Amino acid sequence: MANIFFQGAVLSMSSGSEGTSIAPLDRIQNVGMGFQIPRTNISVLGKFKPLKDRPVINFTPIQFSFDFIKSSKTIESNLGLLNSTGVGINLANSESVEGFGLRNFEVALAPTVSTSYANKYTFSSGCLLSYGIQGSVGDPVRGSVSFECLDMSHQAENSSKVAQDYSGELIKSENISISGINFSGLGISGLIVQSFSLNFNVNRSATFRLGSKYPERPITDIGANLQINGFLEGINTSFTGLSRYDCGSPLTGSYYLTLSPSCSSEIATTYKLTNPYLESQSTSIAVGNFASVDLSFSCPISIVSSETLDGPNLTIT
Repeated sequence: MANIFFQGAVLSMSSGSEGTSIAPLDRIQNVGMGFQIPRTNISVLGKFKPLKDRPVINFTPIQFSFDFIKSSKTIESNLGLLNSTGVGINLANSESVEGFGLRNFEVALAPTVSTSYANKYTFSSGCLLSYGIQGSVGDPVRGSVSFECLDMSHQAENSSKVAQDYSGELIKSENISISGINFSGLGISGLIVQSFSLNFNVNRSATFRLGSKYPERPITDIGANLQINGFLEGINTSFTGLSRYDCGSPLTGSYYLTLSPSCSSEIATTYKLTNPYLESQSTSIAVGNFASVDLSFSCPISIVSSETLDGPNLTIT
């Protein structure tokens, strides 16, 4: 009888600044991994079809991602995002697993009816492409991350399963605190927040050089965005018009998202969005529904510490 892996995997990733040790992650919801082989057709004079060999000129990039239920700060710590200066500071070195620039991953197949693993996938030199966290009424806080890896392989792993540590409790919607946002400055006298989504994307440029198969992938841009949805409590009549945004200045102040694990001594994770830009605001008032407002904010992020002192910034602590 064939062995089918129902919920049968354990994900581990590089831990610590050196990135040489691998540690399992808890509360993982799904893992995605895949690749498309960039073959090159070689055609020659006197032959209709291309040659049968279709080589890969450089390398095959692997897309790797996973979703998780937020509890402790383990994932953010392993990614190097916990930095009081800014989330981009530890990502500046994108050449090595040392210094948080790259991460390695292992996905061990773990049959639920077995006490041992059934071999594993390994993924090397993954650079962070995106990170996101979402929370809403009636649902635990969830997160997602994606990477591009340089290589993958299958390796033997038949050791006994290691018991997972689930001591860090999930974060309920009642344990989410949003503060610092001056809704009145946005023309809203009050908002009963129903959901939020905070994400940032890391844009990179694959730079090749002669004599090397694999590229360097320096960061060219990092941008964060915050989405907030809530029920409208009223409008502020001091809002005089959209001309206040004409000069292009960001908003003034810091927005705080504090996520506290329930029923646990785990320390809360705090996301601080400083001086963001308001990008859009939409209001919906319809039969059978509460009046609702959607707000969208953006925040450019730097990998240079001195640039975090003025203007927009995002920190996770």
